[in-house]
Amino acid sequence: MRNQPASDVRFADELLQLALREGAEEAEVYVRGSNYLNIEVKDRQVDTLERSNSIGYSVRVFKDKRLGFSYSNNPGDIHAVARNAVEASQFTEPDEYNGLPAGSAFSEVVVYDNSVTSLNEKDAIDMVLSMERAAFMKDARIRRTRSTSGSFGIGHIRIVNSRGIDLDFPSTACSAHMIAIAEESDESQTGWEYQGSRFLKDISFEEIGRNAADRALQLLGAEKISPTKGFVLLDPSVAAEFLGILSSALSSEAVQKKKSMLAGKIGEAIISCRLNLIDSGLLHGKLGSRPSDDEGVATSQKILIDKGVLKGYLYNTYTSRKDHTISTGNAVRGGFAGLPAVGPTNLFCRGGL
Repeated sequence: MRNQPASDVRFADELLQLALREGAEEAEVYVRGSNYLNIEVKDRQVDTLERSNSIGYSVRVFKDKRLGFSYSNNPGDIHAVARNAVEASQFTEPDEYNGLPAGSAFSEVVVYDNSVTSLNEKDAIDMVLSMERAAFMKDARIRRTRSTSGSFGIGHIRIVNSRGIDLDFPSTACSAHMIAIAEESDESQTGWEYQGSRFLKDISFEEIGRNAADRALQLLGAEKISPTKGFVLLDPSVAAEFLGILSSALSSEAVQKKKSMLAGKIGEAIISCRLNLIDSGLLHGKLGSRPSDDEGVATSQKILIDKGVLKGYLYNTYTSRKDHTISTGNAVRGGFAGLPAVGPTNLFCRGGL
């Protein structure tokens, strides 16, 4: 694989200046590119192999507190994109909280792995095939697999705005997952496993195969139990689903729109006093880590729940202004064609007494 930077410094700077010349009072250029290798195997051979290489950019402007936005994946559209963003601002309502963040220092966090950059196609295929081999070797009752796949990618983001933010960083990402199917007599059960990291060394492909097989095997002969009340030990994947639900409730955007069950509960005990909930973009190698959020604000570590007590919410620039506080570095975009929303980086629980 080869790292192909998604942004050219002169291109982003030129686009920013074009937007300002068109009449924007504040302007931001966001450029994102990626180079991915996706492999899916079935019956011990490659079923699908796809390479993708994409690049796109957007311009967000503010004029008279009105938002304008435009994007493209064609560098030749640079003049039209700048002009369209400013023209679009004429048709939106003014909002006193609109605006861009100012320049700041960026977080030091490692999100790039040269092992991904130098990975060749043959080795990548062998890694994905090893998941299926490990599952079949685990037990003769593992008869089939589904969705056995691996993804290896290199990304590049550049963010520059008229208030002094100028950020340019590459990143890598790897992930793998599979479903193993165990069969015994007339019963069939499935087990699933997933791992993801920015570092290739963190992905244990054979372990994924063994764990998926174990989960399928454990379900063979499972029966319903009678209703009972007691303690439950959650599988990590199930616990992550609960965190996903809680994550949306911790979004300041959801709170401000009265869509969060945690609205107005700062300082209140909302969960067991044994639990602390933390969001951190500073964990080396984790998929949610990065030096800044998608507005160029430095990421950080936030204690959201301390010994069961709600301490705060996640903010981007807009929602922080609305609550008269500061951004927590949690602006996220679904891609270059999306506006910043609010989302977690790496959300995790830490036990405490």
